[in-house]
Amino acid sequence: MNINFEKLITNKQKTMRKRFSPSNGLLVFITWAFAMFSCMTSVAQTITTQPDPPYTGAGSLVSTSNIAFVIENTNTYGIVLTGVSNYCTVAENNSVWQLSYSATSLSGIATNVTIAPWTAIATSAPTPVLANGITALNFNGLNFTIPANTRYRFVLRNTGPGSTRYSGSGTPITPNTHSNAGVNLLCGDVQINGFNVGYAGTGNFLTINPRYFTGAINFQPAIPCTDPPTAGTIT
Repeated sequence: MNINFEKLITNKQKTMRKRFSPSNGLLVFITWAFAMFSCMTSVAQTITTQPDPPYTGAGSLVSTSNIAFVIENTNTYGIVLTGVSNYCTVAENNSVWQLSYSATSLSGIATNVTIAPWTAIATSAPTPVLANGITALNFNGLNFTIPANTRYRFVLRNTGPGSTRYSGSGTPITPNTHSNAGVNLLCGDVQINGFNVGYAGTGNFLTINPRYFTGAINFQPAIPCTDPPTAGTIT
């Protein structure tokens, strides 16, 4: 039996070059990168207060002033709050915002939102506002975890310039709950322990109600993407 070893080696080299050619490697990398991007973006979620009307953002208090709302995570896993938006006008251009939360003051008045049981989460960089509307506040790198089956009350606080804007003037409006992906954004006259969650106020106070946070929140699961993509095999 005659074996042409030179031919076998040549064919093997051709096969190897085909499998590991730059074009094939680039194709696999692009496929993997696209899959990873799809994985990450598919878990990012947003809840926006709507419709408009009645969520017009027509109510306001001159800064320093506050608006409160509750985020309820009904999932069996934690979520990460990554962004907060609020209705702004150009009067709020370059405004600086603070975000705090409480695990115990879930409703009712507050006499000082800068001390316990409130805990500061983040202070924004100045937020550009070029037109009236719901504006993403400049909380760079916001990364706050809300555990499974947990609700926290948040206070959004404009330290100036401009005002803190919200909806409602004392009469209940609907809807007062906005939901997506197992997360509820509770506003205004939603009650916990017999009191409304949605209060507003000037200085350090939450005193007037019901007032309705008007904006949006961004969040994602606090767990890795399910079934993460693999790079595959070059052929």
